[in-house]
Amino acid sequence: EVILIDEVHTPDSSRFWSAEDYEKNPDTAEQLDKEFVRSYLMNNKKDGQYPTTLPQEIVDETVSRYQKMYEMITGEAIETSDNVLQRIYENLQKHNLIKPGYVAIIMGSPSDVEHAKKMAEIIEKYGIMAELRVVSAHKNGERIPEVISDYNCSIEPGAVIAVAGRSNGLGGALAANLTVPVISCPPFSDKTDMMVNINSSLVMPSGTPAATVIDAKNAALFALHSLNILSLRQRFYDEINQMKNDLREADKKMRGR
Repeated sequence: EVILIDEVHTPDSSRFWSAEDYEKNPDTAEQLDKEFVRSYLMNNKKDGQYPTTLPQEIVDETVSRYQKMYEMITGEAIETSDNVLQRIYENLQKHNLIKPGYVAIIMGSPSDVEHAKKMAEIIEKYGIMAELRVVSAHKNGERIPEVISDYNCSIEPGAVIAVAGRSNGLGGALAANLTVPVISCPPFSDKTDMMVNINSSLVMPSGTPAATVIDAKNAALFALHSLNILSLRQRFYDEINQMKNDLREADKKMRGR
């Protein structure tokens, strides 16, 4: 199966000239593509090495040339945005290549999978991606930087639920390094387990903003709320109103009037 993974017919991969200039003299016709950047690099070599960065004026001129090329070829003005990541996010979502957001449920042990699945089912009902992972803060904590890199570099709204019992080092380690919300939801086996080990989730060092939610359903909903996605907020608003209406109807039925 052939998969396209690069752009086609853009100033980065193709050569463009003004037809009028080219007809006059192909040898002197100005190239309206990345040759402008290439020429700058070739003319500014030092000790045989090309520059590793471009001055802002070269960047701005390149942007201007690429926009002009788009308008010359399509006859339309290109829509631009200063927030490139937001534009990428909106386009990927528009074409159903990504979900509006994600919640990563990270377990300290695969034995916690049933606890994690309860949350994943709720999250997916709202059209949000739920990703299950296994990373232990104590047993293979060297992988935590890899996890952090995955989610700190994401372009869509996200949240992380840490599922670790007993001494919960996972929630704190993630919260101290991630730029997305972290919620600890320990898989307590019973009330005694909860009373003995709850403090390892509740008490965190400064600069370690991890919330703790005991109930799995509430943890999933808390993660969804934290994404602050407009369409989800409307759905939550409707559900809150439905809950209020249901209680009013229950009250009427109970009173008989």
